[in-house]
Amino acid sequence: MIKAKLLLGDKRLELTQTLYGQMAESERLDAVIRENLEGLGYGK
Repeated sequence: MIKAKLLLGDKRLELTQTLYGQMAESERLDAVIRENLEGLGYGK
């Protein structure tokens, strides 16, 4: 039971790290898309 909880905790940590990495990549890609759209005359 304790080992299962430790494995679950490890998996949760791994998934959280993956999520934060994906969120950072999403922000980076949003900036690239925004820049490209502005280059085409759209946006601000």
